[in-house]
Amino acid sequence: MISFLRLTSQEVPVFGWQSHFSYFEIKEVVSSTSGVYASTEQALYFIDQQDNSVNLLNRIRGLSDIGIGAISFDDSNNILAIGYQNGNLDLIRDNQLDNITTILDAPNVDEKSFLRLKLIDNELWAGLSFGMVRYNLEQNEFSETYQNIGVNGQRVAINDFIINGDSIIAASDDGILSVSLSDETNRQDFNFWKRQLVGLSFSQLISFEKTLYAALENDLFKQNEGKWEFLTSFDDPISSFYSGSAGDYIVTSSQVYRLVSDIPELLLSAKTEWGNLLSITEHNNELLIGSSEGGLLVFSSLADIPQAIIPAGPASDQLTSQADSVGIQVWASGSQLSSYVPRQSSWSILPMIDSNNQPIQSITDISLSNRQRIISNYIKGPYIQSDDQFLSLAEEVSPNNPLKKDNNSYNISAIEVLNGQLWIVQKEVDQALSSWDSTTDEWQVYDLSHPLRNYINDLFISDNGDKWLPIDRDRGGGMLVYDEEEGRSRYLNTNGGQGGLPGREVTDIKQDQDRFIWITTNEGVCFFPNPESILMGNSLSANIPIFDGSLLLRDEYLTSIAIDPANRKWIATQDNGVWLFSETGEELIQHFTKENSPLPSNQVNKVSLDAQTGQVFFTTDKGIASFRSDATEGSDTHENVRIYPNPVSPNFTGFVVIEGLVNNALVKLTDVSGKLVKEIQANGSTATWNVRDLRGTKVQTGVYLVFSSNKDGSETYIGKIVVI
Repeated sequence: MISFLRLTSQEVPVFGWQSHFSYFEIKEVVSSTSGVYASTEQALYFIDQQDNSVNLLNRIRGLSDIGIGAISFDDSNNILAIGYQNGNLDLIRDNQLDNITTILDAPNVDEKSFLRLKLIDNELWAGLSFGMVRYNLEQNEFSETYQNIGVNGQRVAINDFIINGDSIIAASDDGILSVSLSDETNRQDFNFWKRQLVGLSFSQLISFEKTLYAALENDLFKQNEGKWEFLTSFDDPISSFYSGSAGDYIVTSSQVYRLVSDIPELLLSAKTEWGNLLSITEHNNELLIGSSEGGLLVFSSLADIPQAIIPAGPASDQLTSQADSVGIQVWASGSQLSSYVPRQSSWSILPMIDSNNQPIQSITDISLSNRQRIISNYIKGPYIQSDDQFLSLAEEVSPNNPLKKDNNSYNISAIEVLNGQLWIVQKEVDQALSSWDSTTDEWQVYDLSHPLRNYINDLFISDNGDKWLPIDRDRGGGMLVYDEEEGRSRYLNTNGGQGGLPGREVTDIKQDQDRFIWITTNEGVCFFPNPESILMGNSLSANIPIFDGSLLLRDEYLTSIAIDPANRKWIATQDNGVWLFSETGEELIQHFTKENSPLPSNQVNKVSLDAQTGQVFFTTDKGIASFRSDATEGSDTHENVRIYPNPVSPNFTGFVVIEGLVNNALVKLTDVSGKLVKEIQANGSTATWNVRDLRGTKVQTGVYLVFSSNKDGSETYIGKIVVI
């Protein structure tokens, strides 16, 4: 059993960002005199040996980018180098970041990922997907670039290299290359490079006791008198070499060996929960091994159970289904559920295990009922959480059910829980919609009678009980709206009078505080202001807000929408980040992209929010980021009102936050004489002040009074803000 070290995050200020990356897959680990650096694809962390603290480094906390390709540390100069998969490069010296974009900005180079970094004698050497570069740390410039050094001047990826005396030896995708470091050698000319074992892709190089070894998938090669020869083969691919004080190590995806007189001695076999073994280093007489699923494994002895160092975060950055409820956010990845409680800033990982202790994979939907997780697999159907296991609804919880099968598959495309009733959508079977009452174990089957009923992708239930059912785009798209009590249904599509949707692929549906139904599609957004009018049979076309003189987000592929406590609309896109619009969609408040914010990617697959804290969560193809907005869910009274920062320092340039207000309060700020300085409308229970007056001028030093009330003045609050 692994001992997990889980870390929690500090409170995020209003308008602050937070990264929520996974730290279960450690791709590279390097040691320094002061501690250990461990990198994932999107971030890295530093373990300080003085106090054993774990310090995160990501795009919000000190790094310039995501998508880490390689890292290296030099003790003599106290430099940490981080090379990214897009060619970006960070050098951190004495806690100061120097971002070098020379390779990132280089034209005519498509593949420029950093594959290996080494800091040697005031120089940074790098192997990249197009060749090698050499960076002078004293002059802060690239001194040499070696590209087009493959056969006949072709570009070739350099996966690893060593500086061996007066030569460079490189493991490439096309054999092992070598070149002299003498001044007479033109290393930019491919003709000066020698090649051996051309046509084979080598991944690793190392010098064990002055003898060179190279890895070719499962095979180990040795250099003998200048020639490379096959030495031995392993059961799995070689992932890492390391020469430490206790010996020379070879790590494969499942085992650790010590190489003694060219004979590999097996020391450790990986446990299933660790996944693959990826990297290895040594620190303070301990071996540290990076794994793909078990985090950073710290071994005092390879015979002992390791400690797994895993900072708090989701199980993976590749997330599929997502659900949220009051005070909790849940994501599925692989066979695990990752749950986040914003008020506690805490993560928990729940393996999805069935009653036979087998993992449940490929989750298509999640629904939450009183924090109980209900998950659905397309083939095997819904599962109900029971303690730490999930029971099959169809086979175990309610075996006498009417669910249909097609080729031994339930074809479940969507589930939703409402008031203790589970609604289930089946695809390409005779019945499309069913419901199950969890208290009485009673089932209902509903006949939609529409020819497109077998191609429903999703399910949304509005406050009047109507079921909104998007149709597969390949089957015509649009959506069905269904009222099971009256037995009425209607098909809405892109045609005017028959729905007037901006695009035929419906990607998300939400209902706002005015009861408007908002719909995102592959070609924009729209809303229906009166849900009851949908099934009346009249000519019907959706409303599309006008922004900046044109239809709102026209032709944008939208993926998700969320409504915050101020009734504003957060809209996610497939390749253009996320937008925040006013209540009507006619005013732009924010537009976040990876270029202007800490978003990991412009592909935002899901936007969700926690109304209590104001945190908005963006699920991207490269992980999760959250932004704490200025809109929080209010109550009918002022509760635990906080004003911060207070006092306000002279150099403060942000916003003073007033939270805990009565819902949608009107806040008036005056000076001590009673003169009105500013009037602010709270977003839910939160208001913000930019320390400026009605004319936009920064206020002078003094005491300012805060008067807050609801609409009828029956609930009030008085406070003060000191501006120094």
